[in-house]
Amino acid sequence: MMQVGDPGLSGGGLMGNCQILTCCFIFLGLSSSSLGSSEPLQDVFTQAEAQLWKDATKTCAEALLESEALNAPQLLAASETCSDEEDRAFLAVAGQIRSGADSQAFKPLGDLDELVIAALVMAQAVAYGNSPTLQLLRDPSFLQRLTARINVWVPRLAPDYRPGWEFRNDIDPADYEMLIGLNRTEMLLAIAEQSEIVQDDEYFAAYVEAEEIMERNGGSLVPDDPDYDRYVELSDIIARVATRIRDQAPSRPVDMAINELVLRPDRSDTFRQIYSGMRGVDKSVADTFESAEAVHGSWLATSVSEDELADLIDLVDFGSEILVAISSGRRQNATGNIHIVDVSYNGLLQIWSVTGRVGVHEDGCGFGEDQQFPFALAVAPRPDGQVVSSGYSISNYADLCWNAGD
Repeated sequence: MMQVGDPGLSGGGLMGNCQILTCCFIFLGLSSSSLGSSEPLQDVFTQAEAQLWKDATKTCAEALLESEALNAPQLLAASETCSDEEDRAFLAVAGQIRSGADSQAFKPLGDLDELVIAALVMAQAVAYGNSPTLQLLRDPSFLQRLTARINVWVPRLAPDYRPGWEFRNDIDPADYEMLIGLNRTEMLLAIAEQSEIVQDDEYFAAYVEAEEIMERNGGSLVPDDPDYDRYVELSDIIARVATRIRDQAPSRPVDMAINELVLRPDRSDTFRQIYSGMRGVDKSVADTFESAEAVHGSWLATSVSEDELADLIDLVDFGSEILVAISSGRRQNATGNIHIVDVSYNGLLQIWSVTGRVGVHEDGCGFGEDQQFPFALAVAPRPDGQVVSSGYSISNYADLCWNAGD
């Protein structure tokens, strides 16, 4: 099946056909080498996958009748059983909306539950890459039908609802409804944008030829081969057309109520953010510091003034706490707001996992092309176990137009 998304030199769609273990490393910002032997980790992720899919046994027909009550794994798994492509697309999109809302709303209770969520996020990405097909998206009437079905789909939050993992927090139904609405809007906008892109004849012809090249080369290309050179040309065409169409899309107003909800740490979280700035490092990175000496020898020493660094170190009791830092890398459209919304230690992987949100403004805000390097710091309790590495997830959110220097 052809996948939605701009083909890159790896020959895949949004996430390609990566294994969940590898995808979770991507999600956490890790490599298998940073965690030592992958064999025991494979057992852990196999257990997480089994937990995620254990109750996802609905057929396509059953899921269509019960779609408003089902969780994301049930919807995504059922979509794979549909013979009708439009039913398959509907259940896949519904599953992605549920997945986005649930992974934001239901805070994992334990270490394994955290990995179950990571596996769901990757399954959501694979589903986006596989459905709807390009042929469906080339049909404008399909987009109208899919949008109508999704807009009348109202997922329920029953008292006994379970997302696929154990969670530790209470869910406000009004907050959950807002998260569903946010993910519904984002999904439909992304699909509408992709539909407009693939209807462009230049884009579609380049995409089809690129897929054919990749298929006849077994999914791998070698530099200095004519097929490789042609694939690079086609990828440039695909990127250029997609960028042109995306740049023509109208800006959307910022919903500050949604921002407040998405950026709000859970009441049961034990970390606290203590600083944000715009002079981080030129790459996305998450680091943890267990001593003042480690902080002085890090990139933080050049990102804040000497007095600021001393004041920040004074806020950390290194006997019982650690300092967590996350940097988003180079940004041209950052507003100056960067939030750490989750910090947790996973004892199974022996890693810190940090989630950050970076505020970005629309082009219409009229700011210049200044390079910014947003970063943020938080203090978290020192874990009982060993810390092998730090993983991270960083995403943008639409912010109001204001200058980082204000």
